[in-house]
Amino acid sequence: MTGPRVLRLFSAVLLLAVLTFVPSAAAEATTFTVNSTLDTTDASPGDGVCADTGGLCTLRAAIMEANALSGPDRIDVPPGDHVLTIAPGSGDGPTGGDLDITSDIELYGAGAHLTFIGPELVGVATHRVFDIGGTASTVRIEGVTIRNGSDASGGGVRTAASNVFTIIRSHIVENWATSRGAGIHILGSSTFNIIESTISENLDLSSAGSGGAIFIEGTVDGSIINTTVSANRGVSGVGISVIGTPLVSVVNSTIGFNIARPGGTLVSQVLVSGSGDVVLLNTIVAAPSGVACDASGPVVSGGFNLVTDGTCNPVVS
Repeated sequence: MTGPRVLRLFSAVLLLAVLTFVPSAAAEATTFTVNSTLDTTDASPGDGVCADTGGLCTLRAAIMEANALSGPDRIDVPPGDHVLTIAPGSGDGPTGGDLDITSDIELYGAGAHLTFIGPELVGVATHRVFDIGGTASTVRIEGVTIRNGSDASGGGVRTAASNVFTIIRSHIVENWATSRGAGIHILGSSTFNIIESTISENLDLSSAGSGGAIFIEGTVDGSIINTTVSANRGVSGVGISVIGTPLVSVVNSTIGFNIARPGGTLVSQVLVSGSGDVVLLNTIVAAPSGVACDASGPVVSGGFNLVTDGTCNPVVS
């Protein structure tokens, strides 16, 4: 990795640490307050009122309404288990299956230990939890647990647009994928930030088993800060897989004790393939078996790392 790229990355990390605590711009935009844990659709998207046919503001209805409006919108989600019960339909649009975000939205739960979002059971149907795309440019999800999603990739969250995606103080747990990135799949030219979160117990069922927790590909820049990635299952890069040309920083985090999927053999906690760059700073990479890093691309140290073997070279802790 060249000097300017390292400088750009760590400048972004420092800026992010400041911006994380700045009041949201969406606080001045339209705010929808969810008042029901049912999974029903909005009666008239775009009329500025979050209401199903019974007058209830559900999470799906709030997202549909926010997607239909211009500008940023805020959604407040109360404590409870917001179970996705509508099966995916033809084309899997906003009225069924996963929760499609196609606009600038900030979604705030009551806390990861109080607000739960996802299907009732994992693996019952192809049913991702959040799919971020379309014209969405800034999406923030905070204070929720995303669980029980299942799809080819990104069982918990997939973001495929050219956007800025931030997930903070949240849990992404017990999601499945049959191809890659069971917890989170980030692709395209997105910028992402995963902050103060836990990504655990996600399962990649593919033969390659890449990215049981996080799969990052494309021309992506991003940061993983104060986050634990543990107890996910897969084969290679079970904690983090970086494919292509991403530039990813991992700061004050733990990636470790991710294990082999059923019938598989654990290869690595971190996979870096292609010309992508991963920078570790004050981070633990712990391999109970297999190796810490399987890296054909650069893995660079910002210092103060603890790695259980020498496979993350040329890291110098």
